[in-house]
Amino acid sequence: MGFEAIVFYQGSKRFSNNPTKGIDFKEIFKQMIQNIRPENRIDMQSLWILSERLVEPWDYGNMLEIYPAVAFIANISEMID
Repeated sequence: MGFEAIVFYQGSKRFSNNPTKGIDFKEIFKQMIQNIRPENRIDMQSLWILSERLVEPWDYGNMLEIYPAVAFIANISEMID
């Protein structure tokens, strides 16, 4: 059994009013899943994309960061078999 949470983030000195505009998180997630090696089997996957109004820059040292999405992948079949 395995479970992994993957946080999508972006760092910058400054963000525009709409920092995630034009980012296709579904496509990025799809490519990420396709790049997982077959021996690392997954049978549960989900992607949570925050509403743009909830994406706020956080001060992190001398940079700002945003966390607009998180993906979850897991191999849970062994738990339910």
